[in-house]
Amino acid sequence: MVLPSFVAGVGPAKSTGALGTITGLTITTQPAAIYRAALEGLSFQLRHALDILTRCTGEKPQAIRLVGGGAKNALWNQVRADVTGLPVVAVGQQEATVLGAARFCQVAAGLHDSLQAAGAASADTTYQPQAAGAYQALYQRYLELPQLLAPHYRAAGS
Repeated sequence: MVLPSFVAGVGPAKSTGALGTITGLTITTQPAAIYRAALEGLSFQLRHALDILTRCTGEKPQAIRLVGGGAKNALWNQVRADVTGLPVVAVGQQEATVLGAARFCQVAAGLHDSLQAAGAASADTTYQPQAAGAYQALYQRYLELPQLLAPHYRAAGS
């Protein structure tokens, strides 16, 4: 399991002082397992942040929309969908800022009636949750990990 707390004092686990950590390594751990654990850890961190947002606002997200380089990674997109239990939409156009500005111009020029109509032609890819239940127990372990690691990082003077 990877705890992706790569910047001290930032993120959902900041109160514990825990830093980025990989647990469960053995002599036979393959690089692919570390890579997958990193994707899962980042996805757990996203879910944790979404849980906090839901608790604070009372609103539950219906989907996650992705742009940029991370949106190109199909495995990570599926893991995010499975971990959060939400559909993950990778926006087909990676230059979202430019695309957004262009859509506003298209509506202003009368080429489309609304921003929704201007966006209808987008070639987005949606990843539906397929194994959300498989991650529930791992997510609970992830939530416990920062507290379990806190004494180690306090002793190390981090």
